[in-house]
Amino acid sequence: MPLDRRRLVLSAGITSAAFALDGPLALFPAAQAAQFNNTTEPSVRRFKVGEIECIAVNDGLWEREHAEDFIANASVADTKKALEAGGMDPARISMAMTVMIVKTGGKTYLIDTGTGGEVVKTAGTLLNSLKLAGITPEQIDGILLTHFHADHIYGMMVGKTDERIFPNAQMIMSETEFNYWTQPDIFKEQPERRHSYIRRIHSFFPKWKNMCTLVAGEKDVLPGVRIIPAFGHSPGHSAFHISSGKDQFFYLGDTANIQALFVPNPQWHVFYDQDGAVAEASRRKLFDRVVAEGAIACCTHFAWPSMGKISKDGKSYAYTAV
Repeated sequence: MPLDRRRLVLSAGITSAAFALDGPLALFPAAQAAQFNNTTEPSVRRFKVGEIECIAVNDGLWEREHAEDFIANASVADTKKALEAGGMDPARISMAMTVMIVKTGGKTYLIDTGTGGEVVKTAGTLLNSLKLAGITPEQIDGILLTHFHADHIYGMMVGKTDERIFPNAQMIMSETEFNYWTQPDIFKEQPERRHSYIRRIHSFFPKWKNMCTLVAGEKDVLPGVRIIPAFGHSPGHSAFHISSGKDQFFYLGDTANIQALFVPNPQWHVFYDQDGAVAEASRRKLFDRVVAEGAIACCTHFAWPSMGKISKDGKSYAYTAV
């Protein structure tokens, strides 16, 4: 179906029970999508970007209570008001966990790997979602990583071990991200709350380095897939641009967090941003790029299936889910 000057064909395939769609996906108001689409159950959403098949798969849901430090430059009252305006429950912070499968060049790739069931009890359904999509861990040829935060990398390992869940997967990631998190002196600059997962990073990434392709700058990394530096949320955070023919799609990772909060308020700095000002600049730059291309974008923590159109709204932005 036409979307502005770019066309993204979204075919339902296996869909979440919330919509029970059998044909092409329609655009839904953001409030409706946010209200009904956060789930802890295995879920799959198939679509195509030109000739490239993509599958959004659910890893669950992360809910947390409101805290004054969740957004550095906004109050709890501000966040509750924004959640309510976006059709979300203002009583809590609800973050979906969406991982993307990309089939290109005859191979199958994951973008990020979810929580591995280690971050929160309500997340960790990636393997069941993959099974629902008809994909085994052995069929994953590669993993593209947006960044090294625990809810994006723990899904690569069996429990709290270094055993690989995806035994045949090569990895592609930002050189800046790899070098930052594996540096010996990182513990001196990171807070104590992050030390345990940094130790996990140090236990496996250095010895997996021969399976890692480290990328500097913006460049093509797979047929139709381009890595884009989107620093700030973490030092080497990256987004991925998928294109085929006239069709385009952006997987933005944690460039933005919850759509009701950070699309209309791109100036807000979430607790997890390591450099809020740099993260904001990356967010605005990528939002502007998505708007200019008339493309669909996906952010990991937007309400499932975490995809929608971003448009300009005065000095801010608006979001319409698909």
